[in-house]
Parts: sequence; C-alpha cells; structure tokens
Amino acid sequence: MRTFLPLVLALTLAACATSGGNNFNDTRVQDLRQGMTEQEVAQALGAKPTARQYELDGSYVAAWQYVKVSPLTFKSESKIAYLKFDKNKNFVSVVEFGKLINE
Repeated sequence: MRTFLPLVLALTLAACATSGGNNFNDTRVQDLRQGMTEQEVAQALGAKPTARQYELDGSYVAAWQYVKVSPLTFKSESKIAYLKFDKNKNFVSVVEFGKLINE
C-alpha cells in the first residue's frame, strides 16, 4: 500500500496538465496563401481562431493561441499566430507567429 499511494499521486498529478486556447497545427502557417478564406485557414490549421480584433474598415486580425503546462514536469508549450484578413474574410498576411517550448 505504501508504494501504491505515491504511484497514484504521481499519475494524478501527471493528468493535471492544463491547457488553454485551441491547439493548432503551427507547421501549416507557412503553407497559407493570400486569398484563402478564414474557413479554409481554420481547416488548414486544424482549429478555429480563439479571438478576432476588428478594424473600422471591416478588416481584422484573427488570433490562434494555445498554451499547455504540465505541473509535474514543469514543461510548457505556447504558440500564437495572428493572421490579417480583409473585410471579405480573405487571408492577407501573417502579422505575428511564434512558438515557445520550455523543458
């Protein structure tokens, strides 16, 4: 029983990894082409955007954000992609993109 309890505790903590946002395929950002619709971009990245910031002219920046932290191993992963779309919801450009992994 004494060896069983630490094992159960370790497995419980390992399962407590927290994440936020929508996990997306960051390797596909470089494959995006001007004129793709937001729906096509979301399909290519494997996730919908987590937020949008609109401009007065109707264009906007859509944000894909994801963070995952494991309290047991202290490993973390975060990635962002801010993508510009015109008022017709067509992809224009990558505003910012990055990925950070702490091990």
